[in-house]
Amino acid sequence: MMSCNTTEPKEEQKEITSQINVISEADTSIQTPGASSNYPPPTEYIEWSSIKINNVLPLNTNAEQVKGFLGMADSTTTPDYDNICYNCHFCNEKIPPFKYVYFKGIEFEQLNDSLEFWSADFTLNKSLFLQSGNMRFDHRTTLEEVSRIFPKAVKAKQVEEAYIMVSISPSEQLVDGSFILEFNRSGYLTMFYYWFPC
Repeated sequence: MMSCNTTEPKEEQKEITSQINVISEADTSIQTPGASSNYPPPTEYIEWSSIKINNVLPLNTNAEQVKGFLGMADSTTTPDYDNICYNCHFCNEKIPPFKYVYFKGIEFEQLNDSLEFWSADFTLNKSLFLQSGNMRFDHRTTLEEVSRIFPKAVKAKQVEEAYIMVSISPSEQLVDGSFILEFNRSGYLTMFYYWFPC
């Protein structure tokens, strides 16, 4: 089963819904994390607001929605506020008292009632998936499938000893953050997480 493809005929697989935005006309490279404003906008991206956890829960959510869909948190941790270098969703001029909460393979950053997505670990939950338009990311998603839709991002992949990382922008606009798709050396997706520099 191909989890990253649609049920449309093969010749139509390059047609991406309006929620999955891939622009291929401009021959500009995929943005690297922390790219400066001198770089052109990304030509391959998955719009943050288009993604839903198990096709239900948005990445920006609240405690009531999460509890209704995922139940109680498996665990909660308080970060070392002195060593996070403003690397948080809720950080502005000062670091607020946010926490990390974990639900069945999903990590959120929480401040009061608001929760923001950090990561999905498909090795911890085989029923977990992220849906964006007609594209699904889960433990069956392969690097080959992703390369058909995001060829520039996969071409610029980072290969480590135990895993392969592909960086994809979360917006059509130039931003510092990136979605990181982490694959094992067999080419299967293990994690999907958000990253941005200090």
